[in-house]
Amino acid sequence: RIAKRAAARVFKGIATAARFTARKMKGFFRGIASLPGKIMGGIPGLPIAGLLGAAGATALLTSQLIGASRAASKFEDLVISTEHFTGSVIQAKEELADLAGFAIKTPFETIDVQETFGALLSSGISEGAVQLTKDLAALAKSGADLKNLGSAVGKGFAKGKFQTEEVNKFLERGINLNPALQAQLGLTGAAFQKAVQAGLSFEDVSAALAS
Repeated sequence: RIAKRAAARVFKGIATAARFTARKMKGFFRGIASLPGKIMGGIPGLPIAGLLGAAGATALLTSQLIGASRAASKFEDLVISTEHFTGSVIQAKEELADLAGFAIKTPFETIDVQETFGALLSSGISEGAVQLTKDLAALAKSGADLKNLGSAVGKGFAKGKFQTEEVNKFLERGINLNPALQAQLGLTGAAFQKAVQAGLSFEDVSAALAS
């Protein structure tokens, strides 16, 4: 008899807890359903809209967190690769921070500017790479353009001369570098074309980009 009473009390407690939980859950969903249009399209009176609004807000937050995590990971990779070329993690972070501050004033994503800088470093350009990145950004029309121009300059530097192929990379993107190169070299016409075919120096090209 005692055992039966104890069991009855236990089951009664479980039932009470279940009813309490049900009331709480019902109140929770009522709260979501009654949210006004503050939550991404929540429509009063339509519970499903509130739920979708909450789901949308959660998805947006998750997306932002994932994006921030990926950006942080890319930045750490850039710090490591930049340190490899500069020999100093402090210098690497300072230069990348400088470019991040610069990128804010441009239409480009910070990562595009920093990756262009990284490409210049990997081609062997160390001195003046930050300023060269900024000079290229002043000419580029998109992040993809910026990285392609950085690749062209890096390729020219690596092979020791800038020829028609590298100069044409600018023309293909609507950037006519010839007037600046002609002014830097003091050449025009056939003499200029001959100089380009023979190959221009990195110093002349970087000076033309900065002008």
